[in-house]
Amino acid sequence: MLRFCIWTSIFFILIFAGVQKALAQGLEFSSNDSLINKRTSYNVFELESPKFKDQLTLKFDLSLWDVEHFGYILNITDKQQNSYSLTYMHSGNQANLYFNIDGKTSKLKIPLRKELLVKSKFLKLQLRMDLKHDLVIIDVNDKQYNALGFGFNPEIAPKIMFGKNDHYTDVPKMAIRNLSISDKSKVYAFPLNEWRGNQVYSKEGDPIGSVKNPHWLINESYTWAPVFDIKFNKPAGVNFNPIRNEVITYTADSLIRYNVISNTSSSAHYSTSMPLKLFLGKSLMNTRENSLYAYELNPQNSTHVTIAGLNLQDLSWKVVGHASLKQPRHHHNSFYNQKEDELYVFGGYGGYAYHNEFFKYDKKTDRWDQTSFLGDDITPRFFSADGPSTVPNEVYIFSGYGNQSGNQVVGAVHYYDLYRVNLTTHRITKCWEIKPTEKGFVPANNLILSADGKYFYVLCYPHEDAKTILKLYRFSVVNGKYEVVSGKIPVASERIESDINLFFDKSSKQFICTVQEFTSPEHSTLKGFTLAYPPINEQMYHQGLNKVYSKRSSYLMIGLSLAIFAITGLVYFFRRKRSALIAQKQLPQVSTSIAPEQSFRLVKPGPVRSALKDLNPIEKANSIYLLEEFSVYDSKARNITHLFSPKIQQLFVFILLNSKDGKGVSSKRISAHLWPEKELSKTKNIKGVTINHLRSILRDIDGIELEFTNDHYLFTFDERVFCDYFTIESFLKYGEAPEKVIADYIPIMLHGSLLPAMQDPWIDKFKNAFEQTIIEKLLPEMNAAFECEDYKLSQDLARVILKVDPFNDQAIKLLLYAMRRLKGREAAVRYFQQFREEYFVSLGINYPLSFEQLCP
Repeated sequence: MLRFCIWTSIFFILIFAGVQKALAQGLEFSSNDSLINKRTSYNVFELESPKFKDQLTLKFDLSLWDVEHFGYILNITDKQQNSYSLTYMHSGNQANLYFNIDGKTSKLKIPLRKELLVKSKFLKLQLRMDLKHDLVIIDVNDKQYNALGFGFNPEIAPKIMFGKNDHYTDVPKMAIRNLSISDKSKVYAFPLNEWRGNQVYSKEGDPIGSVKNPHWLINESYTWAPVFDIKFNKPAGVNFNPIRNEVITYTADSLIRYNVISNTSSSAHYSTSMPLKLFLGKSLMNTRENSLYAYELNPQNSTHVTIAGLNLQDLSWKVVGHASLKQPRHHHNSFYNQKEDELYVFGGYGGYAYHNEFFKYDKKTDRWDQTSFLGDDITPRFFSADGPSTVPNEVYIFSGYGNQSGNQVVGAVHYYDLYRVNLTTHRITKCWEIKPTEKGFVPANNLILSADGKYFYVLCYPHEDAKTILKLYRFSVVNGKYEVVSGKIPVASERIESDINLFFDKSSKQFICTVQEFTSPEHSTLKGFTLAYPPINEQMYHQGLNKVYSKRSSYLMIGLSLAIFAITGLVYFFRRKRSALIAQKQLPQVSTSIAPEQSFRLVKPGPVRSALKDLNPIEKANSIYLLEEFSVYDSKARNITHLFSPKIQQLFVFILLNSKDGKGVSSKRISAHLWPEKELSKTKNIKGVTINHLRSILRDIDGIELEFTNDHYLFTFDERVFCDYFTIESFLKYGEAPEKVIADYIPIMLHGSLLPAMQDPWIDKFKNAFEQTIIEKLLPEMNAAFECEDYKLSQDLARVILKVDPFNDQAIKLLLYAMRRLKGREAAVRYFQQFREEYFVSLGINYPLSFEQLCP
């Protein structure tokens, strides 16, 4: 116990006394578009305003993008109730800042250029109140404005409020960052790098201010924000028009625009009919002409138009050509030589082969001509990313999946290499090749080069997983060193038509990701997400979550840790005693006396909650979901999943799954599994910070505690907590009960397998054990249900089995039999056709049996 007390004290000292550099991101304000009680109000000095002598200087970065409203940027009042405000107004085509003596007069008018009024574009602002000379000087982007005659006293203890204040409720659309307030003897600096909560900390880590209704911008640089979700029952294509800052989606009859700056959508029909029949919906932008060129390389009918141009000004189409290739080119690369007005395609998959040919479209002959390049060879591949380099008419090609021969039969490998392809000299230069140690991944279609040309950004994901996740990677152009610089986007990549794109809008400084998920060639869902630039990695995000404590705070924490040392022994004994009581406190037992003909084996009460109670809660309080998608709900039934950064989620799941047997997991194993690239001795600080944030999140969930005993972390629960995975696992492993209750569990089991998006090696044993249990326990029950002519139950159990084993022959056979009995032969045939397509897409071969052979 003494070792436990010492470790706990050291743990708290490390957590609270550690000093880390934080990343400034900023605070966005809820404006006049929101209800008054939802608008943002930031009180800089919440408890007591310091005194400033002779001058008061405020410096901060300010972003304004409001073209509709009047509003207050900041308000300064003194103890004599003198009030001064910096306000904003947009009228007609002109925007202005005003500095006012409230209720009396406006002393300064500062015009702002239209190009400055863009979200995420910050201007430098300094407001200096010269108390001694009764003068105000305002600098905006180094341009100075001043005025006299304010009646200042030589000393002021100001109340400074940004946004909604005690006197006025109008707030413009704005954001601030890097705030400092000073006179000649002292400076108060506020990075505004918080990620949640209402407390605002100084640069030194002291809690000084408070904010109501904050929107912390650090989250926009790490977490992808969903912005649109469109369903299509016909083929559709997508691209990005940088001229108008728009994601454009085109179908056979109309165009849909999403403006990333205004966050608005619109649609319009074409002025002339589209001459091209869409299949895969690939396209290229010609910004010089403000046109989009849509094309199909391998149409189903060789007489069809294969290339057509859309004038984005008047929405008229024109026929460009009818040329096609003999085989499809799934996930190929395409690029446009603006100077020579030439269209190129490279690589792709089709005809059971990976390709590495370059084809150039010849407008005169209406033909795709294979084009030779000098220099280095690129091996056959698909799933590569491409994008322009800093050299005119030169593109980068990055990564891919294929092999040297191009023949699919010999298998495929991941390539992590970068090539420069010059479209003028027709020369290829290999830049580098690296060998990542993580699970294999491929990039999405496009790569985005940084402004200085030193890095490029790509979305990467494990493409072999049907349920996968996207993350933004940043690679060095020079040597291929890389890091992940975003949170994740869940994706269902069930079909080869699935299409993922990465765009970048320079005006708003945002990455845009579009994900098109297909359920059939005609039916798809297009989702859009945005991420603020510059993106940040997980470590920087954690630094934004972790406050930097001052020396005074550190001394306080050291004192607290000594107190903790004294009382931890008592806490230790009480918790051990409490844990023992919880372990002994069994939930009400379910009767297991059943009739002989009732064969289904049911759960005894599990370690979390009785399986018969609230089996399928929707947004249920104190709930943890691990089947299919990770999600967590707090004691008020609020979804708090977004609070779990990838590393915190990884830590939470690792401890949670290892708590099943009541043993937990050692501190060393946590370090080894979560930070394998670091030495154990160098993981203490980051591990402590991550655990501390996890504890903070769990405070909002009733019935769960994270305990630390004998160098092991362990979760303990009571009956208030629900976990779908624990409930189903207990259901499958223990006890017996009436057959009728199996239907209650099926909705939970149909959620899917255990955390398919989490690809860490340590979780595989839990996934395999869970899937094996599902198959071993449910296959006999599925057969028994069918023999008893309970076709609905048999069908449902088959669906559960296919969730974890998509090509299980017994399950698909009985599912088709049951479906034919319940819904008719036509419905069963449709399902089988879809099954065969998924089988081919996943395995590359045809399913060996026909419908008649499976279901005679």
